[in-house]
Amino acid sequence: MANICVLRTFVIVIKLMYIHAEICGGILQTSSGYISPPLSNNTYQSNSFCRWEINSNRNNSIILTSTYFSVEESPGCIWDYLDIRDGEDNDTYSVGRFCGYDDIYFISESSAVYIYFVTDQLQNYQGFTLEYRETGERESSQCNTIIRSESYITSPGYPDNYPRSTTCLYRIVTPEHQRVQLKILKMSISDDSCMFDRLEVFDGTTSHSKRLGAFCGTASHDIISSGNSMLVVFISDYMLENRGFLAEIYFKTEVPEHSEQILENKSNQNCGIKVEGSMRGTITSPGYPAVYDNNVNCSTTIIAPLPDHQIMIQFTHMEIEESDNCSFDRISLFLDSYSDSPEVTLCAQSASDKLYFSRDGFLKIKFTTDNLITWTGFSANYTVIPRQVCYPRCQNNSVCIKDGQNYRCINGQKCVTNLCNHGHCIKKGLADVQCFCHEGFNGLFCTDEIKIEVEKLKFIKSPTDQLIEHGERIILECQVNDDTADYMWFYEDLMLQTKKNSVTVYPGGVLDISKFSRSLEGLYKCLASTSSDFLEHEFRLILAEPCNLSVEVPPMDTVVEESSVVLMSCYSQRAVNVTWYKDAVLVADNVKYETLSEGQYLAISNVIPTDAGEYTCEVTSNDGCHVKRSAQLSVIPASGFNSFCARDVLVHNPRVRMAGRITLGYSVDKASAPWHAVLRMRSKDKTFCGANLISNSWLITAAHCIRHFHIEFKELFAKEKVDIFLGTNSCNGERGVKYGIKSYVVHPNFGEHAVYDNDVALIELDMSVTFTEDIQPVCLQPSSIINNNYLTPKLGHKIGRVVGCGQYSEFRKAAPEYLREVYVPYVNREDCASVNIGQGNFTDSMFCAGYSRRNMGDACFGDSGGSLTMRLSENHPWVLVGIVSWGVGCDRNNHYGYYTHVAAFENWIQNYTIFDRDP
Repeated sequence: MANICVLRTFVIVIKLMYIHAEICGGILQTSSGYISPPLSNNTYQSNSFCRWEINSNRNNSIILTSTYFSVEESPGCIWDYLDIRDGEDNDTYSVGRFCGYDDIYFISESSAVYIYFVTDQLQNYQGFTLEYRETGERESSQCNTIIRSESYITSPGYPDNYPRSTTCLYRIVTPEHQRVQLKILKMSISDDSCMFDRLEVFDGTTSHSKRLGAFCGTASHDIISSGNSMLVVFISDYMLENRGFLAEIYFKTEVPEHSEQILENKSNQNCGIKVEGSMRGTITSPGYPAVYDNNVNCSTTIIAPLPDHQIMIQFTHMEIEESDNCSFDRISLFLDSYSDSPEVTLCAQSASDKLYFSRDGFLKIKFTTDNLITWTGFSANYTVIPRQVCYPRCQNNSVCIKDGQNYRCINGQKCVTNLCNHGHCIKKGLADVQCFCHEGFNGLFCTDEIKIEVEKLKFIKSPTDQLIEHGERIILECQVNDDTADYMWFYEDLMLQTKKNSVTVYPGGVLDISKFSRSLEGLYKCLASTSSDFLEHEFRLILAEPCNLSVEVPPMDTVVEESSVVLMSCYSQRAVNVTWYKDAVLVADNVKYETLSEGQYLAISNVIPTDAGEYTCEVTSNDGCHVKRSAQLSVIPASGFNSFCARDVLVHNPRVRMAGRITLGYSVDKASAPWHAVLRMRSKDKTFCGANLISNSWLITAAHCIRHFHIEFKELFAKEKVDIFLGTNSCNGERGVKYGIKSYVVHPNFGEHAVYDNDVALIELDMSVTFTEDIQPVCLQPSSIINNNYLTPKLGHKIGRVVGCGQYSEFRKAAPEYLREVYVPYVNREDCASVNIGQGNFTDSMFCAGYSRRNMGDACFGDSGGSLTMRLSENHPWVLVGIVSWGVGCDRNNHYGYYTHVAAFENWIQNYTIFDRDP
């Protein structure tokens, strides 16, 4: 460990002896813009020295916000760092050095800001992008202002809903020796996780000061700073909005906790102070290097400006009167914020060149002398460092954490935002995160408290023994008191995991028997399992035969083309009367419907899409017995928009995969979704959306992939910036056929009534596509077919297949290597509209699909523009029903995914796309 320190010191000394190899920066006079260091292989360069000078033309304050920030973390930011200076270009006006991964939010007091970025020759990280802009006219909300008097602050527009994609800074400054008290009187921020919309409060002038909390929901709060400044940051994303907040500002004259100002001697000028907002500095005895006075009793308190940091102090000189137990003159060290007595007492020359570490972000040095001998005293350097025992640091690209009672190094970087409620969040690779939980907690995000008495797993829904009529449909459900449980079904001890005969297993403990028969009679078992327990429930299904009436030729599920004639049978030797129903409504003989042979056959002529539905015949015998049989009629057009669209050329079983979400599901062979296109930002070499091939020259995708392009990449969409790959299941486009963009069309009413209203766009490729086994268009059907055959409440026809390259989960941001799939059920519009997604956000141009319980499956960020397809049977082609559009997070409780209703745009699509020629 000592060798590492020496080596690093040597490097620092050497760096001061030559000019940095890379120089960048400039003088910026514009009212807004972005600054970033030069990158090489997606990381900043070694030995960089950048200087930017930003001046406001209107003499206004300047706001700095980072869109991302990743700079090598080090004690006191001494290796790679960003230095921001407010007003003058010298160290006196520095507001601090910045490194690590936390976002930067800062508003200047002056109209000029100077920014330095300095790196050494060792580790390089992803760097940063800082957006700068000058403040405008003062708003009633006091957004983006410096506040120097007691007053109110609100979210923009309060009490009306705040706008989307907003960042507001409120820098509050009190007179010296006062503190800021922020009382949040009213709050209505709907994101209870504080991940998307939130109010953040910092104990200082920048967002790298100690974080006092992130607030959302509806509760009120009372927050007090430890010093005379506070930074409040309000952030909203580009999705849902609410009323926001109302807060009152008070100035308190109380002396902050832990501070002591004991000035018994005029020479105590270097004691009795509180140091905060500084990452490094020097503390000395009063009058140093002159001799100190008698009867000195003063304290200096150092408070780390960043959360999860500690203070390292090194005494470079010490000459204090020697005595037994340091009973005459002494230095007392308090190493945490809750100690009432010192843990270290020093005198003589006992501590020269030694290092001491606080346990948290608080360190107090108390210097006491008697009335006799005095010496030259002491000098000590302090540095604020990330809180760890593995100092000076772990090996390259690793983080020190406490694991149980021990400390160890974990490969990766500390997360920008700690997603682990009671633990350490470590980012591995580009975006994958892993939580290391504190003692007493576990779970994916350390949210589960380990209790001695854990509630036992129990069924809250379970089937009972039942008598079932022949041909009757029955839906069975098992559910336990644990949302993470997985379910399996057994019949006579054989696992049911595929669609076989009339039995289908759905995720979440649902078993659907569409036509019960004697072959399905017997013992059934539902098994629920979690990571720590399992439970099983048995019951019997028995065939009920009260009158032994059988239907020898029952109706069968049928798929026909428009204009066809359909003949449905319901033949029983003992029948005296047969009555037909369509979707539970009595069918009467007319031009459309005709019953034959006393109702044992139903003829439907000139079939149209609205004839699709569930047909049921009720058979009655002489002795009054009766039975029912049902079948589904599906109607497809003689030819769709693109009649040459392809079938899935691979044989695979979707039912096996239905329980896995894209995040944990299955990779997709390229030939099983040959219409999927990968959209990549060329300069960033990054996949950002999917699209779907619908002809030999056109793709269809989500409009927000184009219109919201600047949110991710900080520049506007342009066709020359994007590469498109077809014929590959690789999410980076490898082994695919590369195309460019000839033109693109965004729906003119995108965002008209809601952020994602009319979320559809067309992209014309720069050259015609040659269809192969791996490159084929997806089928399109008119709205009459889609609404009657796919988007219906019929359980058997409402499962959709979603494919995409989106991130693994809402909190695990890494993208998969290969295209993945998930199966999600269509949800009726009444249920979609009942979910708390904000008024007006669910429009006629979209539908929703998925599960209302978490861990069941969903699309996620990065899947946008991809397909939700359905098909009537394995003998029919996949039809594009929806385009992945938006959602509240991913795979959350009480939320669904929202998809563009493709068929609603059939006329608009046909206005641009040519389907009348096959390649």
